[in-house]
Order: sequence, then structure tokens, then C-alpha cells
Amino acid sequence: MLRIFEKSLDVKEKSFQKGDWFSIMKARVYSNFISLEILSNVSSDVVVMPLYYPENLIIENYEGRFKTGKNYIRVNFEGEIMGERKISFVIASTDGKYISASEVRLERKQGIEYWLFYIYDTIRWNFNI
Repeated sequence: MLRIFEKSLDVKEKSFQKGDWFSIMKARVYSNFISLEILSNVSSDVVVMPLYYPENLIIENYEGRFKTGKNYIRVNFEGEIMGERKISFVIASTDGKYISASEVRLERKQGIEYWLFYIYDTIRWNFNI
């Protein structure tokens, strides 16, 4: 029991169940966003947060609902990704039950390969297939 300004508060700790609840299967980088294919073992509201990434980047969090199976998301960023880079993400359910961490390698595609993957990823985001 904790007393703050003469009010009694019960302090409860959230305990996450660490495990392979979520894992990033594929990652592709575009001009200002990262496309992630995430495999989820649970259906839950989640937050995807960057953990370790290059200092020259500002990477946004993603918040949404995952279904069991494959999920496709976009994570916006500012900065420049030059060459191959490693970025770690933490994926946690908002109810405090599940948490996982994944590291991905990002490398910007060039030319026709860039546009083919961009069209493919755009279709997946819009139809979640």
C-alpha cells in the first residue's frame, strides 16, 4: 500500500508472459516507412515499438489489432537508411499479457525491385492478405 497526499493506492505490477508470441518474418524499407510481416500466435491489441536502431532515425510506434497468423503493418520513420542496418522491435499486447522482441535487417531496394515490392506490399496492406 502506498500513500500519496493522504490517499491510499494499491500498486499492482503488470507481468508479461515472455515468449514467441510475435515474430517478424519479413521487413522491407521504403523512402519513409518500413513494411513488416509479423506472425502472431495470439489475437490481441498490440503496440510495435522500436528498441535498438541507428541514432539518425526517428521511428514511430504502431498500435493496432493483430489476428492469429500473418499481419502486415507499416511503421513510419524519418531519416536516411544507408546500406544495411539492424533494427530491433518490441511487440507487446496492450492488455499486458504478451511480449516479444525481434531484430530485423533492413536494406533499401533499388530500381525495378523497389517498385515491384512496393506494389506487392501496398496490395497486402489494403487487403490484409
